[in-house]
Amino acid sequence: MATNYARGAALERRAKADLMTRGAFVVRAAGSHGAVDLCVHWLRARPWFVQCKRDGKLTAGEAAKLRALSRLYRAQPVLCRPGPGGRGLEYERL
Repeated sequence: MATNYARGAALERRAKADLMTRGAFVVRAAGSHGAVDLCVHWLRARPWFVQCKRDGKLTAGEAAKLRALSRLYRAQPVLCRPGPGGRGLEYERL
């Protein structure tokens, strides 16, 4: 049986692979337990700081930390979650 950590890490790896197929350079902050799970760099667009959540919900504190870091580094804060029925991924700019 997979742990919550393992399921969360699997979502992060899935999101990384998905974003790379879209042309982004992606760095995963494995095991960091920080505000940012993925740093996403696009060729001609503002970078994204991504927090991946299996339930699709950020606490107020998590959202505040993600937004603060994003402002500091001029990145777009983004929430990643599984799509409806667990199919695909959704990215919500915060």
